[in-house]
Amino acid sequence: MKILALETGEAAGRGGASLVALQIEGDDARVAAQSAFENPRQLGGQIIQKIEETLQSAGWNDLQNVDALALGAGPGSWTSLRVAFATFKTLAQSLEKPLIAVPSFDALAGATQRAILNSLPRGRGKKAPILGPHLMLCLSPCRPGELYGKLFHLSDDHFSQVQSERIAPLKDHLDAAFSQALADSIESPLLLVGSAAQEGADFLVERGEEELFRLLEIPPEAVTVEVALSAYFAVESEEIPELGELEPLYLAPSSAERNLGI
Repeated sequence: MKILALETGEAAGRGGASLVALQIEGDDARVAAQSAFENPRQLGGQIIQKIEETLQSAGWNDLQNVDALALGAGPGSWTSLRVAFATFKTLAQSLEKPLIAVPSFDALAGATQRAILNSLPRGRGKKAPILGPHLMLCLSPCRPGELYGKLFHLSDDHFSQVQSERIAPLKDHLDAAFSQALADSIESPLLLVGSAAQEGADFLVERGEEELFRLLEIPPEAVTVEVALSAYFAVESEEIPELGELEPLYLAPSSAERNLGI
């Protein structure tokens, strides 16, 4: 199966919009091509050219050779998400291809779990475990004084949502994570990931709490690969939504709405 995936939610890195052409044959998945956007704020003027470049680099020639399309649903830049959804919905409808939207923080959580597992030594035929359960806090920029955040429980074989996507001050996100760790008796350091994770790390260092967290850097393209993988499993299980059901995960209003006081 050939999947073209786009992530614009900036979950992993600021300005981290990227395209990935993922080819899956049996148990083998490989990135056939990938492209990053030099200026994601100008996504509307770049997206078609980047799609064509990615398809050519993958050797897929045109979109007729793609089996499914995938999108990171956000949260993220209001404009980038709007452009991405409008473009991919139009392509999916005109080409009669399935389109899957994946919450960007879920893709980031999957990429984080994969990165940790791949970094650990492995025994003979055994999967190396993460040393105990962890809580993982995903953070990305929002409006001044506030961040997007989502809290996950992470173990060696799965991750699950603890708290859904929300907008809150950094301190509120961190306090909620540490309160959850106490409630669940989790003593492992809090994993901080996402494009605003460094802000969380700096805040905790200033409080002298370096031992309470572990900062992880996940490449934006790794998040886009997870978007594509999630789309693959959805298509394989025939869990394909109607195009009309797909909407960006807008948590914050657009700049125009804020200026109008909406």
